[in-house]
Amino acid sequence: MTVTTYTTYDVIPKAPEMHLQHEHYWRRTDASLRYIMQDASEAAENAARMGDAHAECKYLDQINDASTVLGWRRRKGVRVVW
Repeated sequence: MTVTTYTTYDVIPKAPEMHLQHEHYWRRTDASLRYIMQDASEAAENAARMGDAHAECKYLDQINDASTVLGWRRRKGVRVVW
């Protein structure tokens, strides 16, 4: 599979492929999305320890959204750099 490199503003998919409501995840670099996943994972663990289910779900949603974008890019052969 050929990997194509784009800048952050060239890679926002058109509907119906874009199934996330917010464009801000699509505008992030791959490294930024991986950082969001790592940071949100730690925050979700802390929220679970404190018993805050609402906050835990919010952070798990962030992980899911970032992984959705990274998965889409991997399947389409797209790499986004700054």
